[in-house]
Amino acid sequence: MPSVSVMWQSLLPALLWAAEWVQGNRNGRLSKAESCSPKKFQSLNQQNKLDLWTPMEVQEGLCVLIPCCVFHSNLHSSNGSVFGYWFREGADIYHDSPVATNNPDRKVQNETLGRFHLTGDPQKNSCSLDIRDARQMDTGTYFFRLERGSSVKHSYTMDQLSLHVTALTYSPELHIPEILEPGHPIRLNCSVPWACERGTPPIFSWISAALTSLGSRTTLSSVLILSPRPQDHGTNVTCQVNFPGVDVTVERTIQLSVSYAPQNLMISVFQGNDTESSALSNGSSLHIQEGESLRLVCVTDSNPPATLNWIRENLTLRPSHFSNHGVLELCQVELEDSGIYICQAQNPLGAQTAFVNLTVQSPLQLLGPSCSWSAEGLHCNCSSRAWPPPSLSWQLGEALLEGTSSNATIRLNSSSAGPWVNSSLSLFRNLSSSLYVICGARNIHRAQKGTVLLLPGNSASRKAMVQGVVGELVPWSCLLPSSASSSA
Repeated sequence: MPSVSVMWQSLLPALLWAAEWVQGNRNGRLSKAESCSPKKFQSLNQQNKLDLWTPMEVQEGLCVLIPCCVFHSNLHSSNGSVFGYWFREGADIYHDSPVATNNPDRKVQNETLGRFHLTGDPQKNSCSLDIRDARQMDTGTYFFRLERGSSVKHSYTMDQLSLHVTALTYSPELHIPEILEPGHPIRLNCSVPWACERGTPPIFSWISAALTSLGSRTTLSSVLILSPRPQDHGTNVTCQVNFPGVDVTVERTIQLSVSYAPQNLMISVFQGNDTESSALSNGSSLHIQEGESLRLVCVTDSNPPATLNWIRENLTLRPSHFSNHGVLELCQVELEDSGIYICQAQNPLGAQTAFVNLTVQSPLQLLGPSCSWSAEGLHCNCSSRAWPPPSLSWQLGEALLEGTSSNATIRLNSSSAGPWVNSSLSLFRNLSSSLYVICGARNIHRAQKGTVLLLPGNSASRKAMVQGVVGELVPWSCLLPSSASSSA
């Protein structure tokens, strides 16, 4: 039994040779010109031998360089040109065409013409085969034949090449900055570094809705110049690469992320129990009745998402008004809630604002008139509350009294505070019987009147209700003057 050292000495040349082939295949070429030196075969005590990497696997459309070394005992002792041939398994070497050869007088198969190349020099013991634009139909087994003169004619059918061509699973490499900004053009580089330049050049095409132009181009890469816009955010850019040698197309798609300041800020409103909103233009006036509920929704378009805040002009909003991002809720609004409400949208690239002018309306209420007699004469008071604030007027018979005035027979005073308006009327003269004293309140939305009827006699006062103007109920009081006043 041979010693371990002897076994290592016999295996070492083969191991070194394999290492050279691995490095050569990795680089796409044999690592050294003497890789197929006959000494390697002689050291292995071999006569007619072919060594190559098998099985080999390659994806369609790509290239593969298969290192191969061949040895024949009579190769260098014979004369004439050295020819090498690669045939498919089962081929008739005399009638069938080879897939590759260095013999210029021998026609190769049409389907491998220009794709299969015998790149090795058989005279230097190299049978290396270069396959370009690999097709799935190339899958199969191949054998090599060596010829020189009449003494060297040998087919190496015992050392065959097994080739397997699989579907192309690679995809293009597409590089783009993470963040894009409007007005700053960028260069998108699409490349196929895993393809080989020895094959048919691939065809690059781009698909994008953005504004683009083509940049530089190499055999295995293409550059697209893109000018991003806010509307391009979220859209796709696709790079397609077609390998015309096999008519196979691969692609890579990326989604654009464009950063931009807030834009298209819009306010919509839900009133009461409405389930559908109404859009408001910037600066709109919004009217709502006192006691109703209101929800203002602010939305904007921005990237990164903007922070939305509600600001009431000259006042700080109560935190409880906010229910969630961009929504302002006002429940049972009061007159004091009237004012300008501003929505502010802001992100690191800018800000935008929109506002709405809210007016809370209060229904018209008329309190009075109420009148009483004194030694000086008749005194009447009337009050009204509404928003917008109402105006008060008096009607004495056919005469209309407004504002503030005073003379020997009449004194009229008026005052207002917020939604309240108050007025008093004093009469210092003899009054005819059956005289109407009317107090009227009016604003831009409604009007009301109240009437006091002065009757002669000593009977007790009585009250009734009658229909008044604009469909409102008008209080009507009957007031009797005192006996002292009647005799005056």
